[in-house]
Amino acid sequence: MTGAEFKAALRELGWKQADICRKMELHRNTVSAWAASGPPTWAREYLQAMLAIKTLHELFVKAPPVERRQSMLEESESQEDNAL
Repeated sequence: MTGAEFKAALRELGWKQADICRKMELHRNTVSAWAASGPPTWAREYLQAMLAIKTLHELFVKAPPVERRQSMLEESESQEDNAL
């Protein structure tokens, strides 16, 4: 993971460098260095896990937008009508 990819991962999570400093109890200079040259393997894996959890949350927990919800209801009703 490059520094640019590290910063993109933070953006995707809605985090700032200060947030990851606080969450991981790191000095801001450490995270600044990661933003320039990339994080170590363990930090990369942590961020990838957080991104995966975010994706799962969006897919299965977070309520879909109204338009998508309406589409899902219509699909469900159509399937019920076809089953009869």
